[in-house]
Amino acid sequence: MGVPRIVVGLELVDDEGDEVVVDEIDSERGTVTLVTSDDDGYEMSVRELRSKLRDGEFVRVIDAAGAEEGSDEQDGEE
Repeated sequence: MGVPRIVVGLELVDDEGDEVVVDEIDSERGTVTLVTSDDDGYEMSVRELRSKLRDGEFVRVIDAAGAEEGSDEQDGEE
């Protein structure tokens, strides 16, 4: 599976095993804000997140029906 499009609302499991959601994309700065279920947030570059997804350090959450979340929207960088 390829790297998913990074969009607000994309649900992921991070490299520490926590579920996180893409809360905000700042395309000017090239960053994303990720929020955990405890409402803790952290920021990283879109490039770093893509790299982590490509390397399997972060994985996309797939809903019970098997549909991928956020598959129809574009990401904030390019």
